[in-house]
Amino acid sequence: MLHTSILDRFSNLLDGSRQAQVSMETSSMLESIEYDKSVEVHSMHTAQSPSRKQDGFKWLDGRGFKEENPKYLLPHDIGEKGRLASQHYQIRNYQAPVREDLKRGIKVLDVGCGPGMWTIDMAKEFPASFFFGTDITNAFDEAEVLPNCAFMTADTTKGLPFEDETFDYVFQRFQCLCFTEEAWGKVIPELMRVLKPGGYLELDSNIAFYDAGPACQTWEEQVSATLILRDINPKVWTVIDPLLDKLNLEDKKEVVQSVPVGWGDSELGRLLKENFTKGIMQGMRPQMLLVLGCSEEDYDELMERATEEMGGDYKPVTRFWRGFGDFGGVGIGVEKRDEDSSREARVWKRGSGFGAAARRRCLHRSREDDYQYLDTFLIVNSLQ
Repeated sequence: MLHTSILDRFSNLLDGSRQAQVSMETSSMLESIEYDKSVEVHSMHTAQSPSRKQDGFKWLDGRGFKEENPKYLLPHDIGEKGRLASQHYQIRNYQAPVREDLKRGIKVLDVGCGPGMWTIDMAKEFPASFFFGTDITNAFDEAEVLPNCAFMTADTTKGLPFEDETFDYVFQRFQCLCFTEEAWGKVIPELMRVLKPGGYLELDSNIAFYDAGPACQTWEEQVSATLILRDINPKVWTVIDPLLDKLNLEDKKEVVQSVPVGWGDSELGRLLKENFTKGIMQGMRPQMLLVLGCSEEDYDELMERATEEMGGDYKPVTRFWRGFGDFGGVGIGVEKRDEDSSREARVWKRGSGFGAAARRRCLHRSREDDYQYLDTFLIVNSLQ
């Protein structure tokens, strides 16, 4: 149940170690969003160091893993915050056609926001809109103070602390490996629940290597084995697509884009290579050693060979999938992918028709502004 005023809620945030700095503009914007006032809202800096060994963390090989999220392979520490910040600037922005709406002023939710880089960047670019970020951990605890931005710790699988149809635009990225199949069955409906009719949901459904060398392929196989042991389907699109189909979305549009890893003329290739090798491979190392039972020497040797392959004898790319649908519009069909040939699909027109005036649209997302190796648009429409 929603209760107490927003100013009362913010007064409860004050303790001996930190002081809430909330402008009247922030309070006014937050007043327009109905949410569970029993959940703490963050719109200030905190004095807490993210490198400090905090309660609720399991420490493996010097890396901190959140105990309440044991299935997640990557750590929740200052090193991972740095990697996420770098990754944000490599694969940033958004794909949904909402720019004019953002300029005018809408309510936006960033689910699984991590350190809040996307949330903050968007809040700076679109001051007329209000941005709310949620994450299972308080990785945003040192996020920059902005009048049109706030953060909240929330577990999507247990329900987001917002009323139905609160947000015009719901954004989720880099969550492909976070949820079990059972959890995805809760996450997708929950994201749609808080989305207004006519609003957009944007999310990425898969990140994978293609044309990689044998060491990279071996590492991917080891990651897949580790995920399967944790009831996480590494081919997450096979889980998400049926869930979206149940929502009777129309004009479901999917975009496939590929970017180089460790090669090409763009600086992006070098940065993505560092992200995968020094960031993801190194970050997953403690959990992979624990689950697979391999030696440190074997894992490190595999990482070294994979690093040498990228941009050497092999030209790997990583591909992203996204799409959107809405209730109503022109009917377009798309051929279904099988699990082993998900690189391509064909587009054809199935027919046309118009649905209800109130529309809710969904967008699988991924964007890369600097280098486009492949840009294939796949559009789907399932008329009611």
